[in-house]
Amino acid sequence: MMQFLLVGRLGIDIKMLKIFLAFSQRFTCWAVAVILVISYQPIFLAEPANKPTITPKIPDWVETRVEVSLSQRQVIVYRGSFEVKRYPVAIGKSGWETPTGNFLITQMLQNPAWKNPITGDILPPGDRENPLGPYWIGFWTQGWIWYGFHGTNEPESVGQAITHGCLRMYNEDVEELFSQVRIGTVVTILK
Repeated sequence: MMQFLLVGRLGIDIKMLKIFLAFSQRFTCWAVAVILVISYQPIFLAEPANKPTITPKIPDWVETRVEVSLSQRQVIVYRGSFEVKRYPVAIGKSGWETPTGNFLITQMLQNPAWKNPITGDILPPGDRENPLGPYWIGFWTQGWIWYGFHGTNEPESVGQAITHGCLRMYNEDVEELFSQVRIGTVVTILK
């Protein structure tokens, strides 16, 4: 029965069966079987058509940081050295360029009001004309003007150089970013 199983079902030839039986007196069957299968039998690796995506669980104590590539118009969120997510972003237009350098998040608001940097007019939270959308994540100020990540009332503008220096995101993306950062998170903006 053992011979039929090894020769017929597992495809081990007679020569290998004799080697197996000779070694089986000195080694456990499991060790010999492993040696035979690994050393003699051809191994074919099949790659599944739909690879499962495995996202490692990153401990909560690993610091989150945000990197912005102005040239690629992308926001990249990292936990330690692991890239968590990329988001498209609109950047500052000519004359209102987004500042570069290292910053810290200093302000986080839900449903922010917006003060027009040119006229000083204020649009209240939730107003359809409010260009900040539902979230504001501020990282730098020049005193009278703030820079930060925010949503938008013009989603078609994301990906363009069109803002007054802020980083405009899709509303669902800035909401997700808002949940991943906190006051003190490092923001690095690169050209």
